[in-house]
Amino acid sequence: AAGAQQCQQKCLSGGYKFYGMECPMSTQVHCQCSNTLVGNSMSHEYCEGIGSPVVSPHAHCVGPYVVDGYRFGDAFVGSAYLTAAPTSGGQAELLPPTSTSLSAPSPPKTCMRSFFPGSARTRATPRS
Repeated sequence: AAGAQQCQQKCLSGGYKFYGMECPMSTQVHCQCSNTLVGNSMSHEYCEGIGSPVVSPHAHCVGPYVVDGYRFGDAFVGSAYLTAAPTSGGQAELLPPTSTSLSAPSPPKTCMRSFFPGSARTRATPRS
């Protein structure tokens, strides 16, 4: 989970409200930071590479899709976490599917499609 924590720290230090991962590629994943979430809320299966129907072919997004409880998204689907969110067992919690409040994230339930407009984007290592 070092990559997820690295992504969170990058986004937090950049002053962003949200961080998330998209398109796990064996040894790296896109880390995205934003202050705004837009797009379609989806069930957590889509951030685990098993959503049906798939949003887009997996292509080079081959996993791992989940590492130590962190969901790494899929092709054009990203996990959405608050940078300063409370944790559950030391892990950040995904935002709930219908959440408009940023103060009380729920246990992991969802991911978003196209939720980081104009975001900062970098790569992180999904494995510790």
